[in-house]
Amino acid sequence: MAKKEDLKGLLEQYFPNNDTGEITEPKIREFLGKVIDLIPEIAGGDLAGTYPSPTVGAKKITAANIADKTITASQIAEESLNDESIFADEIITGRVIQKNAITAELLERTLAPCVVEGIKNISISNILTIPITDLFTYNTANGKWQSTIVNITNATSSGNNADLEINCGDIGIDKVKFSQMPAIIPVIIISDGDIITVNVSVKSEFKGHSYKSDNIILVSQGGYVSLMLAKTNIGYFVIGSNNRTDF
Repeated sequence: MAKKEDLKGLLEQYFPNNDTGEITEPKIREFLGKVIDLIPEIAGGDLAGTYPSPTVGAKKITAANIADKTITASQIAEESLNDESIFADEIITGRVIQKNAITAELLERTLAPCVVEGIKNISISNILTIPITDLFTYNTANGKWQSTIVNITNATSSGNNADLEINCGDIGIDKVKFSQMPAIIPVIIISDGDIITVNVSVKSEFKGHSYKSDNIILVSQGGYVSLMLAKTNIGYFVIGSNNRTDF
């Protein structure tokens, strides 16, 4: 952008004495040529404003204009971008999100419902701990999570009671599978003819505290326990049971 000082300098250069005798056609032509050079050129294309400091025109940057992995956090002012001002085409492509952070399959699994299907036979010798993630599988055919019914068979103990602990805490579970599992999940435990009563407990952790929901009794020979578990950021908690006595 031309400044007053620039024009003043040209006047002093071509007409230093402020004398009409200095005004000749060649000098005027040369002077006007220098003045024209000082007039900023209007930017075109995707740019707006004038040179030497044009700006990017409104809604001129799309995903196609940005080479992959060329923008880093250090180049963006803090809190300067929001979902209303970033993209002209309102499309966030895979290159905007961390590579492989979100996939269609991951999103589908996270939003998928959970159904009870299948049976997992286990035997208990006095006490058995099983991770909650071992009781669930994702069925790619129907797009649903499946909660496997736990069937206690051939339970043995030194007395008349065996213990089954379902680990829903942060340690000992499949964290990748857990991150994809639904917010609410059902667990069903049955006893198919065993004569030993099974004490069921659910171990949870949250914000540095450990919890153990117990007094859930699986009655022998045809009994069952139904549990409803709610998800936290690191595990599941019991929020309902058909025979829990310590609510």
